[in-house]
Amino acid sequence: MRKAFTLIELLVVISIIALLIAILLPALGSARASGRNAICQSNVRQLGIAFTSLQTDKSEFFAYGFSVPYAPLEDYLLGGTDSSRTCPDTEGLYDTPAGWGVFGSAANLWQRGSGSGRQQGSYGFNGFFYSSTNGGGGSQWGNASSFPEAWFGSLEKVKETTITPIFVDATWIDLWPHENDQVPPDETLGARAPAQDRNPWQLGRAYFDRHPARTVNLSFVDGHAENIDIDTLWSFQWSNTFVPRDTP
Repeated sequence: MRKAFTLIELLVVISIIALLIAILLPALGSARASGRNAICQSNVRQLGIAFTSLQTDKSEFFAYGFSVPYAPLEDYLLGGTDSSRTCPDTEGLYDTPAGWGVFGSAANLWQRGSGSGRQQGSYGFNGFFYSSTNGGGGSQWGNASSFPEAWFGSLEKVKETTITPIFVDATWIDLWPHENDQVPPDETLGARAPAQDRNPWQLGRAYFDRHPARTVNLSFVDGHAENIDIDTLWSFQWSNTFVPRDTP
């Protein structure tokens, strides 16, 4: 007699396989999300270490300008700045590119400039690490004449290295946080131009639901990186005068 599976046996096996797939798929999705977040956190950490390494070799911070903060870090990043400044949880642009730049969102890149000088990315640089003496910046938030005591000036002047952020997931290339900044109304978009690009929305540039459980990644002066709840963004030392606090 020829031996073979019965129809009922085949259906049972197929049902078991389908059940296992249904159980495993959410776990695989979670694993992929965790993997993307790990890459993002690694990028932020590399950017932070590259910045501190650069400053170890130089006597002053670089001035605010179109090519910074990424161009000066090129020689200190193993994969170059293009890959290091892009989070795998972001893609494309939220708006139609126009003018001087396009703000990003939780799922989208920001873009500054156009043509060969175009920059795109997923992270923002703590603007208080720009030089406060040689240029300082071209806006209210980047100008050294605006609250000059807030600028760090040098790594030696950073008092709380474990809670002072350098880079963070953000909707724009840089930010100048103040403890009075408010929570933006949309956790998908964060704070964006033109209505929310100045006070009181600077810290809102990092307030969005990019990673699982409403989190973003930050790198710190001491060299470590963290994945933190967005509601704790106000608890870090963003400038010399920033007063850590609870979420507004």
